[in-house]
Amino acid sequence: MICLPSIAQYFDVDTRSGSGYEWTLYRLSGDEGAEMEAARVLAWYIMALRCRGAEQHLSAWLDALAGHTLDDPSKAAIRAFVKPGFGSPDSPSPDDHLYATVAEHLWFVLHLETAGHRGAEICHIEVPKLHITAPGGDGLVVHTNATGLEFRLWELKKHTGRSPVSRTVRRAYGQLGDRGVEYLAEYTSLGPSLPTPELRELYGRLVDAWVGRTPEAGAGVGLGLPEGALPRKCFSSFPRHFPELSAPPRLEGALAAPGSFQDFARYVRRLLWTGL
Repeated sequence: MICLPSIAQYFDVDTRSGSGYEWTLYRLSGDEGAEMEAARVLAWYIMALRCRGAEQHLSAWLDALAGHTLDDPSKAAIRAFVKPGFGSPDSPSPDDHLYATVAEHLWFVLHLETAGHRGAEICHIEVPKLHITAPGGDGLVVHTNATGLEFRLWELKKHTGRSPVSRTVRRAYGQLGDRGVEYLAEYTSLGPSLPTPELRELYGRLVDAWVGRTPEAGAGVGLGLPEGALPRKCFSSFPRHFPELSAPPRLEGALAAPGSFQDFARYVRRLLWTGL
């Protein structure tokens, strides 16, 4: 397995608490060079995640990144892993798909790398789908607590327009409320393949825990957005949408701002297209 550098080293991480919720702000630290380095690391992570069952293609892509020319079969294979969410040099994906794909992967890597900073212990986290815009849940994280396991169902968004961030956040609340139980019903099918009896048992009860708002159930909303769009406060209405999950607090928010989010996403895509 290829050892990947940390992306969190390029971000200032600030965890804040409110009444019934907590949220984390990831703000890029440093200059444009740090933004480009963070984009490079994220591109590595995306390819490592997508090629985790066929690492020869990750190795070939890394060779291309180092300046080596790919043969036609290698190009065709790598294109299959890159195309969902990013398209290809001759047929780029729509910007909305690009931004959503980058936002979800950025949240995934930052959330995983900074668990200790936030005082969380992650037992299991679902990897982003190949097709981010396909129906289904965006993120599911299982934490270890003092009495066993608990989960957070995450709704992840990109925010690149001129509307208030609060509008995008409210839309995420609505989707969790309307479709969360269906997302969890889909996740239950993954349970039999999980490595421990405790995880398998929890996945068998995901829907029941969500419907019953038991102490095991929790929710999260995460956004990828430009630094200039960062609000002074966020997620304060989360407990009003999910009051049963606010005591004890099982509501989490996350804002990830890698400088100019759109430029960051386009640079990630350009790196992924290397050699194609």
